[in-house]
Amino acid sequence: ISKSYTSSSTWPSVARDGSLIWCKPASPKQVWRLPVLNILCAPLSNSAGSIYDPPATIEVSRPVITVTVNVSDFSPSFIVDMQDSVNSMTYKGCGPRVLKCTGIEASSGFENGVHFWTMTVTFAVKWDTWDLRILDCGFYALRQIRTGDPEQLVAMGDAYHTISGPQPLDGTGHQLLPGYPEVYNRFSVYKLRDFATAFPI
Repeated sequence: ISKSYTSSSTWPSVARDGSLIWCKPASPKQVWRLPVLNILCAPLSNSAGSIYDPPATIEVSRPVITVTVNVSDFSPSFIVDMQDSVNSMTYKGCGPRVLKCTGIEASSGFENGVHFWTMTVTFAVKWDTWDLRILDCGFYALRQIRTGDPEQLVAMGDAYHTISGPQPLDGTGHQLLPGYPEVYNRFSVYKLRDFATAFPI
């Protein structure tokens, strides 16, 4: 699906509206392998209930948005600042942190006595945001030792029950109860930029 805008050829090129193109990626660079989750949003497990390690994954491709806009000025430092940034606010119908800037190209032009730059920007789309998700687990958990005392960080396991690896937590620092789905912590790790201001079309 493509959406483009044109204006009179007698207008200065920099004043013309830009274009927005949606497409499915053909490049292998836009294909990822993602862990598969069940209907409870938990990793797949074997018949004994143990999660596969490494987790089962499937190959998926991400849609790509290409935006082309004419600007009066351009600086290479702008590319450095925008590369691998995500949208801080909704942009072209995509919610915050759904779009990641994966590439910027710029070429100079001169038309009707006006010097301008044509800038083409590529965004990779990830509908559940580009936030980093990490399984909430560890060797320590919050626990109340005595009734009325504040919770303390206590090593999981005891003299009778040893643990061989990090244990799942419930998202509040407590050990996850058996049978409950695993919790993944979400972290916003990419630079946040206002794409509507940087790439107005």
